[in-house]
Amino acid sequence: RAELVARMDSDDISCPGRLANQLHYMKEHLHTNVVGTNCIVFSDLSMNGIDTNLNPGAAILHLPHSDSNTAHKVIRSSIGPTEPGFAAWAMMFSCVIAHPSVMFRKSKIMEIGKYKENYCATEDYDLWLRLTTQDVRSLCSLPRTGVFHRKHSSRSNSDTRKLRQREESIRLSRQAMIKYTTETHKEPSFETVEMLKYPNDTSLYCLDESAKLLHALEKGFIEKHGKDLSKNEINLIKIDCCERTGELATLAIRGYGRNAVNGFAWKLWCRSCPDRQMERIALLCHGMSTAKTTK
Repeated sequence: RAELVARMDSDDISCPGRLANQLHYMKEHLHTNVVGTNCIVFSDLSMNGIDTNLNPGAAILHLPHSDSNTAHKVIRSSIGPTEPGFAAWAMMFSCVIAHPSVMFRKSKIMEIGKYKENYCATEDYDLWLRLTTQDVRSLCSLPRTGVFHRKHSSRSNSDTRKLRQREESIRLSRQAMIKYTTETHKEPSFETVEMLKYPNDTSLYCLDESAKLLHALEKGFIEKHGKDLSKNEINLIKIDCCERTGELATLAIRGYGRNAVNGFAWKLWCRSCPDRQMERIALLCHGMSTAKTTK
C-alpha cells in the first residue's frame, strides 16, 4: 500500500536511524527513486568451529542480543556511490548498491516492470540497470552504514550459483553497454564485457578490446547524459575510466611485456593519464622480465 518501501532480509540487522535517514532523503529528493546505504557483510562463526571461507584477519563483531556461543566475523564492507550520475555509470560494471539496504518508490519500480524472474541469481542487478539506463539520477547511496547483512554458508552459496550469477551479470552489463556504444563502437562480445568486469591476463587481444569498449562507453555515456551530470560526476567517471584503463594496461604489460606496448590498452592509458609516467616506467621495467608469450 505504501509508496515508499524499505527492504532487508529477515535475519539482517538494521542500524538505528537508517529508515529515518532514508525517508528524509527521499522526501527532500523527489527525483530519487532508490536510496541505499553502506552495508557491513558478516557471518555467524561458531565458537567451536572454523569458517575457512573467511579472512583470518577479519574483524570480530560484537552484536547485542546474540547467542553467547556465536561470534560474528566481518567478511567485507559494501560502500555505494553517493553521486547518482556516477552510480549509474558504475552500475554497468557491478552492482554498486546493497540490495538489503534499499528504500524505493513502489510506483517507479512497478512502472519499469518490477523484478524479473528470468534472472533468478541477479534479479536486483537487472532491476537497477533498467532503472539507471532510463534515468541516470534515480539511484544513490547514503554515506553511512545502515545494515549489517548476514551471510550463511548454506544460503544458496554453491559454486554453481556463483557461476550462474557471474554469467547473468555479464549478460546484463552487456545489454546496458550496448545502449551507449552501438553508434561509435561495434557491439561488444560476451568475452570483452567479461574482461572489463573481471580483468585478467588470459588474452592480450581481449585486454585491448575491453580498453576500446571502455573508451567508447565513457564517450557514449557522457554524450548521452552530459546535461544531467554534474561536473563532479563527470570528473569521477573520467577518474574511474583512468583507473580501469590502468588496470588493463598493467595486466597487459605484466603478462605480455613488449608485445603490449603497441596495444590499445597501453596507448590509451598513456594518452588519458599522462601524470602516471613514473608508474608506467616502473611497470615496464618489471613487466619486461616477467612477461609470458603472447596469446
